[in-house]
Amino acid sequence: MYTYFAKAYSQEKLIPTLARHYLRGKGDVLKPQDKQKFAQLIHRHYQQVKQLGIVEQRITGQPYKTAAELFTDLKKNRTIKISVDHHNPGVCDKETNLQYRFLHEYHHALLGADFGWQGELKACDYWSTLTDNQILIRIFRSEIIYQAAAYFYLGDFPEIQKIVLSQPF
Repeated sequence: MYTYFAKAYSQEKLIPTLARHYLRGKGDVLKPQDKQKFAQLIHRHYQQVKQLGIVEQRITGQPYKTAAELFTDLKKNRTIKISVDHHNPGVCDKETNLQYRFLHEYHHALLGADFGWQGELKACDYWSTLTDNQILIRIFRSEIIYQAAAYFYLGDFPEIQKIVLSQPF
């Protein structure tokens, strides 16, 4: 299933390169119409998933240590918990960002994707199948792959969230 990003980034040895590219990058400024397209995509998918009767709980701290805990919570309780920590969105307003986090967790469960490098690649690639807009695909790369690389590289989430649309190579 995951082809677009996995072919380019599947090797874990690239994590430091991708992380440094994200962390050292100045960050790109998105055009208002690109932010609007991103928000529209998120809102549309959020409404579709919420119609399935899945309960969203917003909490402080990281709600799941493993993807298996997320899968169990969703299966048994029809619930997905999302963290409100590190909530400084670079693309959209705070509410849309929380909806995006909810969808990201939902996609992990939908795809059976763990929280490791390969699972993040799989989730990012899935997002890229939902649009043909290249700017949105680059936003997903920054939001998922680059931020995940920074997380694995640093051992924690970076304090500043930003959008880096360029590639490191």
